[in-house]
Amino acid sequence: MFYNKSTASEKSTDKVLIPDLNYRSAPSMSGSVKGQTGKGIFTIVATRFGQGSKAGWGKLKSGAGWISLDYCKRV
Repeated sequence: MFYNKSTASEKSTDKVLIPDLNYRSAPSMSGSVKGQTGKGIFTIVATRFGQGSKAGWGKLKSGAGWISLDYCKRV
């Protein structure tokens, strides 16, 4: 796990560390896959804990969907 749960907040800037991170329609593995982010820096506007992610889920500022914070690092 790359993300520190103790620093989770409602808004943050996070770096995706893998090249093919799925973003989903809901903060859970049961949410449909809407696409992939690729590596990069993203603004997270909300965080939620849900099935399939130990560190929680982050909602992308663009509104595209939710990413697992297991594969992110706060910057």
